[in-house]
Amino acid sequence: MALVELKNGSPVDEGIAAGVMFALTELFNEDAPTFLELLEMCRNPGHRIGDSCAGRLRALAFLQPQPNGQVHYAIRDVVLSAVVGEGLDLHLESPLE
Repeated sequence: MALVELKNGSPVDEGIAAGVMFALTELFNEDAPTFLELLEMCRNPGHRIGDSCAGRLRALAFLQPQPNGQVHYAIRDVVLSAVVGEGLDLHLESPLE
C-alpha cells in the first residue's frame, strides 16, 4: 500500500488509515464513552482506562497487547488527525491532508 500524509504531517500506510477510520467511526457512533477514553489516551499517553474500555479497544485493535497496552503511534496519529473539536462539538473528519 502507499503512504499518505495525515493532517498532522505524519506519513501512514493508506490501509492503516482506512482501517482505523472504519473502526473509529464505529466506536464514535456506538460507544461514546470508550471513544472519549481512546481520544484522551491519544492526547495524554499517561491516561489510564478501566478494564471494560481497554477490552473493547483491544478487540478493535486500538491498543497494543499487554503489558504496555498503549495506543500505537500510527493509530494515535490517525485519531488525532481525524477528531476535530472539543466536548459536545467533537466530530470526525478525514485524517488526510
